[in-house]
Amino acid sequence: MGKRNPLASISKIILGIVFLLSGIGKLLDLSMAVISVDRFKLLPASLSPAATYLLVFVEITLGLILIIKKQPKFFAAATLALLTVFSIGVSFSILRGQSFDCGCFGSLIRSPIGIGLLIRNFILSLFSLIVLFARIENGITRPTETTN
Repeated sequence: MGKRNPLASISKIILGIVFLLSGIGKLLDLSMAVISVDRFKLLPASLSPAATYLLVFVEITLGLILIIKKQPKFFAAATLALLTVFSIGVSFSILRGQSFDCGCFGSLIRSPIGIGLLIRNFILSLFSLIVLFARIENGITRPTETTN
């Protein structure tokens, strides 16, 4: 029996809360969320509304599942993928010299485009990796065991 690893359980709860708040924040002001998605210029403007609605659904779903589910590996991988896409969008915006609120949490929390946002995404990505590579049995997180 391996040692308990509460870091993975804490990481999945933090990720769940962050994604849930992010989705709810956007849901509370969908028109502003569409504008925020459009500002990144990663998609044609005509796709911004559909992308925003999909993003809100995915973020809320991921948040809830991460908080509730005992073995959320697929969902941790999904958060890592989303965080990577978000970071690419932020990086392009920084390189273009753009300065605006990312809209990451809708109107709940203001997050300006910048290095601080990339650092936050990097830390959240580390949480995703912790959850992804930990093994959780019966609600107890254990380090992944390897056999040689």
